[in-house]
Amino acid sequence: MKVNRPAKHMISLAISGSAIIGTTVLVTAPQASAASWDHRMLSGDINPGAAIRFVQRGDVVQVCDIEADSYTAYGRVSWSTKSYSLRVAGRGRCIQTDARTHNLPEKTKITFRICLQKASDKYYCHTTKWYNGR
Repeated sequence: MKVNRPAKHMISLAISGSAIIGTTVLVTAPQASAASWDHRMLSGDINPGAAIRFVQRGDVVQVCDIEADSYTAYGRVSWSTKSYSLRVAGRGRCIQTDARTHNLPEKTKITFRICLQKASDKYYCHTTKWYNGR
């Protein structure tokens, strides 16, 4: 069967378009998108300047400084036997950890705290417990 020139052109465009769309989806897929966070909490100020997020699968914890000001975002994760802190400064900057660096205990309530920090003082803190149960 013979394919005329316009049909070949259309087939070529369709294949190219599919390849571009497929590649774009692979390249732009975030490691942990906003839709995948199991829990989120903002600092307690009127215009929140910090956020902490947690996804149970993989024990991913992320602390973000979401406002350009002189404060640093400070997050703390703790449970009965251990704790760790994450600090990040700079609007839009986040720091993230996962089970490779901090394996959180399963089927346990874990305390999460998010604050804004200036020098050694902490302000506008929120603290809650989230259950890590898969």
